[in-house]
Amino acid sequence: MLSRLFSILAISLLCVFSFASAQAAEACESVEKDGWQVVEQSCKVGAGLWSKRPIKNEGRFWVQCGVVSQLPKPWFKKEVEAVLMQDKLVFRQEGNQYRCLVGPFERYSEAEIVKDVMKQRKVFASAFIRDISQPEKATKLSQSSKPKKTAVVKASKPAKTERRYIDVGSLKSPKPELNEPRYSAKQNVWWRATLREANQACRQDGMKLVSESTLKTLSSTPDWKSTYPSRLPYWVAEMRAFDVVMGLSMPLSLESALLVLCEPQ
Repeated sequence: MLSRLFSILAISLLCVFSFASAQAAEACESVEKDGWQVVEQSCKVGAGLWSKRPIKNEGRFWVQCGVVSQLPKPWFKKEVEAVLMQDKLVFRQEGNQYRCLVGPFERYSEAEIVKDVMKQRKVFASAFIRDISQPEKATKLSQSSKPKKTAVVKASKPAKTERRYIDVGSLKSPKPELNEPRYSAKQNVWWRATLREANQACRQDGMKLVSESTLKTLSSTPDWKSTYPSRLPYWVAEMRAFDVVMGLSMPLSLESALLVLCEPQ
């Protein structure tokens, strides 16, 4: 009798948990509004971590990119597309305001990479990570005006670069340093790096990670096969991997060690 009671209790708790999980998932399902994906205020976003790190890397994390009084204008899409895949961006409606969010991510390390890449753009300079496992603080949102379009200041080319590079036309490929992953092909040794490492290497020498459009154009030229390796994907500025053989972006882990090309700012 007692064991039957525990079984019924366990089933009841499972049903309650499943119902709550279904409600949470439904609350975070987005609908299109004025060209943007919008979720309900009941969608949990957790508390801001700021300079803190979670105990576990696994969980659910959002990157917050601001709070605005109205959904952004079309020019904002270009800022988004410059640093991330737009299907990860949502706005949570909170009364007459909208919270800009990217995610959710199942690993803190992935959210951190996305945050660092976003902060390269002035419009996302205040981006930070939120942990869903932490209760959201009921603080009053500070109303901000719509995002202001800011001019991107081009970095001047430094006199001395931090790394050595393979010159490949108008692009440069960072050479691997001691004990770094590498790939030998086309009579050269090519560096393999994570997305964060690739971005950092290009940025510190006044360049940027090659864009997908540039890589597509370049890989269609006659000189591509004789100059560039193609057996491994490349990281591109849109924060994803791109396979030049298939001509497609690939959903690889942001920690994958892929090939790197930098282009001028």
